[in-house]
Amino acid sequence: QTGLSQLQNLFFVAYSSQIYVYVPHFSTQALPPKPALIVPSQPSTPALQGYLDSTNPHSINNLVVQFLGNEEVVAVVRDDGDVDAFLVRHILQAIERRTEHHGRIDTRADEVKPIFQSNVGKSAWGLAIHSQARILAVSANTHSITVFKFGLV
Repeated sequence: QTGLSQLQNLFFVAYSSQIYVYVPHFSTQALPPKPALIVPSQPSTPALQGYLDSTNPHSINNLVVQFLGNEEVVAVVRDDGDVDAFLVRHILQAIERRTEHHGRIDTRADEVKPIFQSNVGKSAWGLAIHSQARILAVSANTHSITVFKFGLV
């Protein structure tokens, strides 16, 4: 799964349970060989089970880059049922910190935390965001759709 920021020159790639963030080169928009940032994530609850891969239950099944209210977010759903949303501006700030320190900070951004994390019970696949209504909808192997309504974001 991949996504592009509408505000920043950022390309997001779901790679197993992590989000790789690339900054395409100016003019050609070619991707560098290595990501500028790797966004890890911890499961919402220890020992969650996956549906597809029992050895890596926190794998990302879907990734969406969209506005949630006035903030651009990267939202993901996972095989263990977790739903995470990260602010693009937090990701950009982490990239800028690493640029300022000339690569002396590891690309793994443990400091970038989700602004939202929940679990829908079983493997989650579908993911949609209504920007103006500040709604995130998730479909899962529970045969139901879970709707999360946010306040001011």
